[in-house]
Amino acid sequence: MKKDMTFSADFARCGYTKVSRQAMQIAFTPGDKCEKEAKVLLCILGFAYFKKGEVSFHFKDYACERGEWITSYSELARRTGLIRRAAVTAVGHLVEAGWLTVTAVGRMTKFTLTFYDAPPQPDGHGSPQGGGDDGLSLAAALYMYQNGTVYNTGETV
Repeated sequence: MKKDMTFSADFARCGYTKVSRQAMQIAFTPGDKCEKEAKVLLCILGFAYFKKGEVSFHFKDYACERGEWITSYSELARRTGLIRRAAVTAVGHLVEAGWLTVTAVGRMTKFTLTFYDAPPQPDGHGSPQGGGDDGLSLAAALYMYQNGTVYNTGETV
């Protein structure tokens, strides 16, 4: 019999998120203009729920769908190594670019990745676009790498 689990921010889940070394270098290189946004995006991508579940905070249960993470800005800042204000600003930039949606859930915040199940398109037809030099953002590059597509060529590996 399969047991239903209650997920929390500290619940250790197993599995892998395929991220390129180039994306990791961008995320952790000081002075890069995308550094903070990349750290926040990678953190949310790493902790987003990979299947439908239920989250319990302060004796209340909240439904959590695939590609969502319910946490606080303080917890997000702690996990990314940023100050809270920088984390809020980075989330704001990702929301403006269309990569995230943010919803208040009680005292917590629900972060939803808009590209978790559908790939982002660099042409801007209804999908987020980051505005990099080649028209493809870091988040699109991450998604393409996760799904076996060679960056900037469109070929599958």
